[in-house]
Amino acid sequence: MEEKSTIHSGEKAYTCSVCGRGFSQSSDLSEHKCSHNEKKVLEPGDCGKESNSPSELETHLYSQSGEKRFTCSECGKEFGRLPNLMKHRYIHTGERPYTCSTCGKGFTQSSNLRSHQRIHTDEKPFKCPDCGKCFKRPGNLISHQLIHTEERPFTCPHCGKGFKSSGKLMTHQIIHRDERPFNCSQCQKCFKSSRELKFHQRVHTDERPFKCPNCEKCFKTSGDLMSHQNVHSNERPFKCPDCGRCFKRSSELRSHQRLHTGNRPLNCSDCGKCYKSPRALTTHQRVHTDKRPFRCSHCGTGFKHATNLTKHQCSHTGEKRLTHIRCGKSLIQSSKLLTHQRVHTDTRPFKCPDCEKCFKSSSALMAHQCAHTDERPFICSDCGKCYKYWQELTSHQCVHTVEGLD
Repeated sequence: MEEKSTIHSGEKAYTCSVCGRGFSQSSDLSEHKCSHNEKKVLEPGDCGKESNSPSELETHLYSQSGEKRFTCSECGKEFGRLPNLMKHRYIHTGERPYTCSTCGKGFTQSSNLRSHQRIHTDEKPFKCPDCGKCFKRPGNLISHQLIHTEERPFTCPHCGKGFKSSGKLMTHQIIHRDERPFNCSQCQKCFKSSRELKFHQRVHTDERPFKCPNCEKCFKTSGDLMSHQNVHSNERPFKCPDCGRCFKRSSELRSHQRLHTGNRPLNCSDCGKCYKSPRALTTHQRVHTDKRPFRCSHCGTGFKHATNLTKHQCSHTGEKRLTHIRCGKSLIQSSKLLTHQRVHTDTRPFKCPDCEKCFKSSSALMAHQCAHTDERPFICSDCGKCYKYWQELTSHQCVHTVEGLD
């Protein structure tokens, strides 16, 4: 019973008297001790491998033959080693014998438990040789190192798209399948993977299990947490070759580069207007729906953009967080501070592809580009009149407000 408890807790109670290495089972210790004795060949195969452990040699011989002796009674899957079959059985039983002593979370493998415990200790033993950044898992380090190379070794066989990790490739390949076998019990929405279903169910429960260790803000997915943690870091490894602006994520850099190329691959289904990023398209579509998803917790006023809500909330708090060192001007957002700095430097990195006129901000360039077309994307919901610029629409809507008062 005592040995079983050490297996489940991950404790290594049995120590080798020769080298000090620890083991959770006495049988593992006994087998390990053979490694300190003089090696001898036990019934070698064609390769002449030497071993003092009969079980190790037996496992090696079966790996050479490719024979799979152990079969799962539940699903029929075959394995070459008994430990692999035992680990696989946990899928069917749901058993998680290795439990974290801090939070009680269970795992099917002791290695997963050890990796998880670094969340509580914040230990990051895996260091990037290029930039010195440290990670809790070797897989995270390998994925990170691709940032420095921009290599995408995992290619989708269906569409040829490249990915930096096998996990992202597997997630992507789901879009090529029509099957959606995972159903939500609350709203009956169907999903292609159990992972998608698990993420979706947090919409109903509002569960946010991933907490930022710096500010204690909670998130629904580990990806959202990792993206958020860049807020606390000043690292911006992705630099635009055209204007020198740096970004925290490669996706942000790719989206930004479209400002210089003029490429607009995303079309609005209502008016046909083209946009450079999914976020810009989503923001634009609120013009047609008048949806205002961002609401002030103080007065209930709704806004179409999160940035407008942030600005508005400062009217309740009076907060101004960022100060320009040259002129002392206070601004709410770091992006606004960067734009403001161009007032002093007169840098104009955003060029119009039609007339080559340059602008200090991407929004000024987008507003200018309407001058080259007859497009009027801003529509008044009261009378249907169209305008080229959002400011013109806002000024016009005051006419309906005055009429309503009369």
